[in-house]
Amino acid sequence: VAEALTYLEPLKENIQFLHQTGEKDFDVMKEIYSSKGFKGTVIPFAYQMADAYSVAELIISRAGATTLAELTACGKAAILVPFPYSAGNHQEMNARKLWDMGAAQLILDRDLDGKKLFDMIKFLIEDSDALSEMERISRSLGNRGATDKVIELITALLKKKR
Repeated sequence: VAEALTYLEPLKENIQFLHQTGEKDFDVMKEIYSSKGFKGTVIPFAYQMADAYSVAELIISRAGATTLAELTACGKAAILVPFPYSAGNHQEMNARKLWDMGAAQLILDRDLDGKKLFDMIKFLIEDSDALSEMERISRSLGNRGATDKVIELITALLKKKR
């Protein structure tokens, strides 16, 4: 992401970031955003992901199952960079599924560089129809009633055991 900021500088008046860095990279990334004059917030951890998703137009993220469930439940377009060392390479498989369906863009970690990420961000910023279509597809894949369904199933199972 830091390398992509160099390419994104001409667009910085039109974009802002909410970047969750983790504790390790927090200070460095905060300084990079500040020194380049980007608007936005750098945080080590987001405790209220629903709030973060609600203000985002485009998500750049790893591709864990919970994250993808959240993205589709919120109907968010994403650029997914699967963690290359995930068990059984499940993050790449998760990301490919959303990519195949048109809900996300995909960059493999080994292929990730600032220019490639910039090109993808720029394309989606400039092509609002493509971004909207990704959001529409993402929303169609989301299972917003999953918690209620799980509760119903558990309740039904408990009633059967009595």
